[in-house]
Amino acid sequence: MSSNGTHTLPEPPPTFSGITPASIAAETELIISNSIALRDHLVRTLTPSTATFINLILPLIDSTNLAARRLTILKSLLVAVSRDAEIRDASREATKKASAAEAASLMRADIAELVAAVYSRQGGDEDLDEQDRHLLSRMHGEYVRSGAGCADGTQRERLADAWRELNELRAAAQKTFIEGDDVDGVSFSRNELEGVSNDVLEVMKRAEEGDFWVAFRKEEHVREVWRYASSEETRRRIYVAEERRFPENVARLEKIVVLRDEIAKFLGFENHASLKMEDKMARSVEEVRECLSELRKKLRPIGEAEIGKLLQFKTKDSDNQLDVPEDLLQFHKWDLPYYANKQRKAHFSYDSSRVAEYFEVKHTITAMLDLFEKIFCMHFEHIQASVWDETVTVYSVWDSESVGGGFLGYLYIDPFRRQGKRRGNYHLSISRGFFEANGTQHYPVSVLVCSFTPPTPSQPSLLQHLEVQDLFHELGHGIHNLVSKAKYALVPSRDFVEIPSILLENWIWEPSVLTRLGKQHSQLSQETEGSSSEIAEGMLPLILANDIARAKNLNKATNVLVMIQRAIFDLEIHTPATHEAALEMDTTSLWNATKRDVLPFSFRDEADNLGFGQAGFGHIFRTYDAAFFSYSLSLVYAADMYASYFEKDPLDEEAGMKYRREVLERGSGVKEAEILERFLGRKFSFDPFFDELKRGLEI
Repeated sequence: MSSNGTHTLPEPPPTFSGITPASIAAETELIISNSIALRDHLVRTLTPSTATFINLILPLIDSTNLAARRLTILKSLLVAVSRDAEIRDASREATKKASAAEAASLMRADIAELVAAVYSRQGGDEDLDEQDRHLLSRMHGEYVRSGAGCADGTQRERLADAWRELNELRAAAQKTFIEGDDVDGVSFSRNELEGVSNDVLEVMKRAEEGDFWVAFRKEEHVREVWRYASSEETRRRIYVAEERRFPENVARLEKIVVLRDEIAKFLGFENHASLKMEDKMARSVEEVRECLSELRKKLRPIGEAEIGKLLQFKTKDSDNQLDVPEDLLQFHKWDLPYYANKQRKAHFSYDSSRVAEYFEVKHTITAMLDLFEKIFCMHFEHIQASVWDETVTVYSVWDSESVGGGFLGYLYIDPFRRQGKRRGNYHLSISRGFFEANGTQHYPVSVLVCSFTPPTPSQPSLLQHLEVQDLFHELGHGIHNLVSKAKYALVPSRDFVEIPSILLENWIWEPSVLTRLGKQHSQLSQETEGSSSEIAEGMLPLILANDIARAKNLNKATNVLVMIQRAIFDLEIHTPATHEAALEMDTTSLWNATKRDVLPFSFRDEADNLGFGQAGFGHIFRTYDAAFFSYSLSLVYAADMYASYFEKDPLDEEAGMKYRREVLERGSGVKEAEILERFLGRKFSFDPFFDELKRGLEI
């Protein structure tokens, strides 16, 4: 990695200067009006018999792709990252307008008729390649699933209203997430936080009454309480408070469920989940349910065994206490982080705080990019460019000289939490790479948005090991976007897009990688902080790296069951037996019922402990509705791929380039299921995933 900016950039990076609420509104309106004008022109000049792939499909996809390059910034990025509340509100309004315009565009019967005519003649006179046919199939499917074929004006109007109401509810829920993060928390006394380090307590915001305020926005404080507060009641209160956040989103979700079901049935689908499967690798809801059922069946006894081992640590605690409550030896969800930390200390002689000392943010990011430069033959060059916040770093990304040195795109990293920024770690494709019909190439732009603790004058920003894992996960999305060679900027299937990101997580459990990444923050001088210096002093010791690696699968079955519970809940709310069932659905009862059915924890019966955690389940309010299963199944795919190609030598450049060429570069240009089977040379297997889990139980 370098920072001298020696390359000539074939396309400038996007600009973020001069953005105001008024400019967001004006740009959004202009993009929408240009899109409408193009479609009106196509309808005036083409008929079903004269429409072709070249004169219809290519202008449509060029218009969509070119608009998305700016519209994604206006409606998706700024709402999540801007410090300015007025900018965020304007961005939120842009989202509503753009979503409404997209829905109206896909409901145009005149355009749908032209696309259907071209689709029906594919394989005729036009010479279409695999990517062309995939694009045509995707585009035709979008019009069919959007109700463009409906001739009844009243029904079309109702469908448009339903889409509009749905988008408004989703936007309102997401605004609640951001605003709630700035104010929500729990107040504790000093005694209630026994076990939490004094360093953490000193920087906690104090409530007015003088107690300590644990703000949900500051994830490192919540994590500290989970792991170190010796009082079970304290940990229970944090758990219950989290499960009872965003109460207004409960009613919103239940309205969303009704609207999604209404739209799906209107379009001829049994339910919303069936509609969403149309653009997934999975062939049906039934196939997904069977996979989740198999995972759940095999994971539950492993999870129960994991909880049994943790319960032994809780039993030791009970031996030193008087007046032990009757249910003390039950193991609850709020017990997991605390006793898992004790378990790590007992078996591996380290805890999370000690590991974090080796992962200062800037140094870790630099070392991570250096690592994947080698494995995937890439080069990241730090450049100066327009950004939305002074803490953002920009890289131009290139092929390494060994594979031609060509330009790949831009990578932005926005690492730190701040007021108004959406919480969490995620990747956003500002632009996907594509070629216009005239041959002009446009390059990908990826953004890694994180919520890591910002540094202070006296304290660097240090990452927990699981935060390093998150960083690798999001870079997996970024690299997938950056190296794609697809002709068209099609969005990958949700159940494919998580596989490359989960695959990259494996590297942070390899001792050879950990010793390259980790360096004691006190050894990072002003000059070397954030550099890739390989000076031996302060590097993460091999014995500690080996201990971290051995802990890879510790309690993993339990953690995957948490994912599966969410996936099952997601499918359940989107597969009501009838529309009446959707209208009568109690999502809170269903949320708590799936927790009891799937998770290996004990659940108290008192109403105070039963929350409405679905209100904070952000994925189902965004674009992962009826798709959260992607995370669970992607774990299986990623384990199989890593075991097949990287387990023997994680730094194998030949394996890295095979994966890059055969999987990542294909982008979303062809059917993703075929990409994976070609790479593996067979159907995927559950075996490597479960073999890993069993190794965790041997500890």
